[in-house]
Amino acid sequence: MLYENGFAGSTACLPNDEEMHQKIVMAWGRKLGELDLTLSPPAIARHLGDLVSSMTGCGDLYLDDKREANLCVLKMLPDFKN
Repeated sequence: MLYENGFAGSTACLPNDEEMHQKIVMAWGRKLGELDLTLSPPAIARHLGDLVSSMTGCGDLYLDDKREANLCVLKMLPDFKN
């Protein structure tokens, strides 16, 4: 699963660059050996996002999704306060 996430991150940014996909997956494999795998999935994903961004120059691939999710939660928040 963790390797699949590395591949998905690389293909989302550069869908036709197979050489870069391979480089990212290999770098992610090396990085996994250094990570504390007891961290939460979002904490591990942050490391993957940073790796993909640093290797490709692409920004946060999920920024729009995060903003949309935050707006949804903010709209629901008043219901929880009452």
